[in-house]
Amino acid sequence: MGLVPFVPLMRGADEGVIRRGVEVLRERGVGEEVEAALALFASFVMEPEQVRQIVRWDMAVLKESPWYKRILEEGLQQGLQQGLQQGLQQGLRQGLLEGRREDILHLLRVRFDPTGPALEPIAEKLAEIEEAGLLQDLLVEAMRTESLDTFQRRLSLLSENSSE
Repeated sequence: MGLVPFVPLMRGADEGVIRRGVEVLRERGVGEEVEAALALFASFVMEPEQVRQIVRWDMAVLKESPWYKRILEEGLQQGLQQGLQQGLQQGLRQGLLEGRREDILHLLRVRFDPTGPALEPIAEKLAEIEEAGLLQDLLVEAMRTESLDTFQRRLSLLSENSSE
């Protein structure tokens, strides 16, 4: 009886053999837990819907099993870890972009000594840019430009070209 749940993993086990295994389990009244184990192994070789038609696939019984809880816990940990990694990468990227924007504005302040309102439109346009390479080009442009107006025209031109 202890080997019946492993029937789906036997060479040549087809739907008929699996159905017979289920019948044996039900005749002997061994319980839904053993039938759930058979269903689990059957799901490796058959479609889940086909398994559900053969076996009493009771998720409540499965959810109470220690191995299900362990699998769920590992899945949650893996998902959490992936989410943290993605969040960290995104945060680093955003920090890099924000740093470049601030560098551009600081350089323009140092070079041209504009008042706050004069930089607002530039800051707004820079905030829309999400490409690190473009911000790097704009930093170089801020170093080379002849005037704040020239930089602003170049920024508008680059922004339009990058949105196309």
